[in-house]
Amino acid sequence: MGRTRPRGGEHPAAGRRCTRHSPAAARPGRPARVPRGDERVQLLATGTVDNHVDFAALDGGAVSLSADGTTATIELPAPRLGEVRIDPQESRVLDRDRGLVDRIGDAVGDDPVDDSALYAVTEDRLTAAAAASDLRERAETNTRAMLTGLARSLGVDEVEVRFEDTADSAG
Repeated sequence: MGRTRPRGGEHPAAGRRCTRHSPAAARPGRPARVPRGDERVQLLATGTVDNHVDFAALDGGAVSLSADGTTATIELPAPRLGEVRIDPQESRVLDRDRGLVDRIGDAVGDDPVDDSALYAVTEDRLTAAAAASDLRERAETNTRAMLTGLARSLGVDEVEVRFEDTADSAG
């Protein structure tokens, strides 16, 4: 899945392509069996969750420069997780155990399988897995390195980048 362009004022700090056997946040790396009515479904989901640091709301006080121009302090908002995007080309149902009620319904009706609820649960589980991962720390590291390199290229010797505390665990 291709990378999306960041919204105005956002720095894509640390995107990660992640494969999760979902919904399996409790057992990452192994497909989970998910009950759905009288049916159990095993889904392998691949998707992306990007992080960003929103520069759009920064004011003039976010960057402090020493009088001699050799030291800078930059204060930024905490990195935030973006939306989970499941890649339908890479995701697939591995197993579908249909219960007796579902099989009888299939014999009588012509109702195609709708996995939209399953994908919604999967997105929730991938969001939780991303929030529990090191994505925010990686976003801080990547953003700090980018801003430090930029400031040093402008002649600043010492650069300190500070991030606000994360307001919530979901991003």
